[in-house]
Amino acid sequence: KIAERIANNIYKEIRVEILKNKKFRKAMLEKAILEMVKVNKDLWSKLLINSALNPVSAIKKYSFREIIENKDSRELFKKLYREGYPIVKRKVQSQKQKLGNFIGPPAIVNSIFKNTYLSDFVLSLVAKKFGEVESSMLQDIRKNKPTEIEYINRTIIELGKEYSIKTPINEWIYSEVKKLEPKSKEKIKC
Repeated sequence: KIAERIANNIYKEIRVEILKNKKFRKAMLEKAILEMVKVNKDLWSKLLINSALNPVSAIKKYSFREIIENKDSRELFKKLYREGYPIVKRKVQSQKQKLGNFIGPPAIVNSIFKNTYLSDFVLSLVAKKFGEVESSMLQDIRKNKPTEIEYINRTIIELGKEYSIKTPINEWIYSEVKKLEPKSKEKIKC
C-alpha cells in the first residue's frame, strides 16, 4: 500500500507539472496531431486498396494471386481502384493532407492502372509477393460472418454521393458481397 501511495503521489505531481508547463503540453499536442495525420493518410490509402482487393477476393473466392492471374478479376480490381481513387484523394485533400504510400504513391498507382500492359506487369510482381493470401473479407464469408464491406466500400459509396462522384462498380460489388453475408434484418441499400 505504501508503494502504491508513493506511485500515486508521484503520478499526481508529474501530472500537475505537465499541466503547468504550456510548452510541454503544446509540444505533446503537436506530436499527437502529427501522428494522427500520418495514421489518417495511411488509413485512407489502405481503405482505397482494400476497397478494390477485398470484395473481389470475396465474390470470386480467390487468393490475391488468383485475382491478379485471372483477367476478369484483375480488371475488376483495377476498375474499383480507379473509381475509388478520386474520392479518397478528395477526402484526404479536404483534410489538407496527401494520401499515404500504402502500396506506392497513389497517383502513380492510379496512372499505372490506366495502362493495361504496365499494370498487369506490376500486379504480377505483387502476386508473387502475396501468393495464396486470402482477404479477411473472403475469410469472413467462408466463416459465414458479416464482412467489413460496410466500412470499406460503403464508405467509398457515401463519399462519392457527398462529392457527386458516381460509384456504380462499388455499388454493384457492395450488393454482391452483401448477398454472400449471413442474412440479416437490415436491407441492402445503395
